[in-house]
Order: sequence, then C-alpha cells, then structure tokens
Amino acid sequence: MQISVVIPTYQRPQTVGQTVRSIFAGDYENFEVIVVDQSKDDASRVALAGFMADPRFRYIKTPRLGASAARNLGIAAGKGEVIAFTDDDVTAEAGWLAKIAAEFNADAELQFISGALVAPEYDRSAGYIPEFTPFKGMTGWQLVLMAANANFAMRRALFDRIGGYDELCGPGGVLKSSDDGDIVLRIVRSGARWKGCPHIQVTHTYGFRAGALADTLLDEYDYGNGAIFGRAARRGDLLAAGWFMARETKLLLRGMMRALRGAGAPSLPRTRLAGFWHGFQFSPHENIPGAAELRSLGLTA
Repeated sequence: MQISVVIPTYQRPQTVGQTVRSIFAGDYENFEVIVVDQSKDDASRVALAGFMADPRFRYIKTPRLGASAARNLGIAAGKGEVIAFTDDDVTAEAGWLAKIAAEFNADAELQFISGALVAPEYDRSAGYIPEFTPFKGMTGWQLVLMAANANFAMRRALFDRIGGYDELCGPGGVLKSSDDGDIVLRIVRSGARWKGCPHIQVTHTYGFRAGALADTLLDEYDYGNGAIFGRAARRGDLLAAGWFMARETKLLLRGMMRALRGAGAPSLPRTRLAGFWHGFQFSPHENIPGAAELRSLGLTA
C-alpha cells in the first residue's frame, strides 16, 4: 500500500526539514512525501534541498494561500491509495506510516484514521502546545472538535465521496481555523467508517505558543469551531447545527450555575457564535472542491 504524505508549509524553513527527515527515517518503505510550500521566499526550498533528488519526495511551490488550499494541492498530486497529513512543526515516530498501513490493511471498510498529536514536556504556565489523543468511547462529535490535521490518514476514494478540504477554513482562510474539524464533520456525517488510534503518534515538537499568541490561537479555534457548524447548517445539516446549539446552551447553563455558587461570571460563547454566523453566510459548498476539481488540480500541481 502506497501512502502519500502531504505537508503544507508557510515560512517555517527551520522546522519543515525536521518533519520530512523524521518521515524518511521511519521503517515503512512504500511512501511519498509531498511538501506544498506557500512561503514568500525560498528558504524552505533551501532547507529541503537534500531531499530533492529522492524520487519519493515532491516539492510544490504555490502562490495560493491557506493551509486547506495546500492540502488540496497535495491530495491532487499524490499517487497513494492512502493520503496521510501532517504539519511542518512535528516529528513523526519511526513506526508512524507502518502503523497507518496496518490499520487500513486490517479493515477494508476503514476510511479515516485520526492519530495522536503528542506534546513534549513544557512549562504549561508559560504557554500552550496544541495536542490531542483519541480516547475509548470518543464520539464523532467529540472527534470533530478535538482532532488535529497533524495526524490524519484517509483513503483517497473518500475524497470522491465528500470533496476536498474547505478552503474557507484553516490557517490563511477567512474562517481562521478548524479545517480539520470541518473535514472530520463531513466524514462522520457521510457515514464513513473512522477510527481513533492513540498508538499512532506524532510529536508537536515546535508547537509552543506563549502568552498572547496562545490566547489568540485558542480564540481562533473557538471561532473556527463555530464556523464549521454554521457551514453545516447552511448545507442543511440540521442535526449537526442542533447538536452545536445544544452544546453551547449546556455550557452556558453550567456557567450560570457556577456563577450562582459564587464561582464568577459565566463565560459567554460569543466567539463561537460569531464564527457560526460567519460560516452560515457562505453558500453551501463554496470553496470545497469536488472530485473532478481535485483531479484538475493534479494536472497543474
């Protein structure tokens, strides 16, 4: 089974090389790595120069912005039966691709895997590193809000069913974040078989955000999480929209109960609701490439 690994990168020449190096150092042989570089300069190309002659490596420079647009280009360019995604600031464990292949080989109906994004040791009082580990009994709704693009894998055929990444979502998109949540929501709602795999791990080696940067990132996560459910509502997925609104109501009521017990004023979900309304304003499938459009991207990648 060939696995195509797609890595979007933007202005991170100091880390993307380490990410690629960790994949090549693994114990699985049938793979290719596709780096889609949206940087303003050629520093990342220089950092990756040592891989350029390897037939398993492909470098795509594009003026298109947004992590979702980069992932769609990578999907289109990839040749593998399975497409794996990671980010340009992580380190893949040695068995990462072998474990992904084993899961898909063991279950012909399995369409999507969400692995663990592990944080290294750090001072949690000084900042924040995004992390996520799937857990037993996790629901699809929980996966939508928690899973991370840095450790995804899915069969190529799934994109024919649900389309590509929503280019309104994610870093560089107008809806700021949650490109991972959006595609997971569409996977879950399509009925495709998925699995959380805590034993498949990458480490968020360079993911630390301090102080105000951490606060901004968390606000963008909230905004994006609201936006993807607004998008779902506009597509007519009233179950998804209803689940989101019920969750927000429950969180607000919990906050009010704490306030009544003297634990402080309740936190209002303004950011998520603002994101919901923004996402709702776009047409249902705007900026989500279908199967034919993804194939056409492959002709120019």
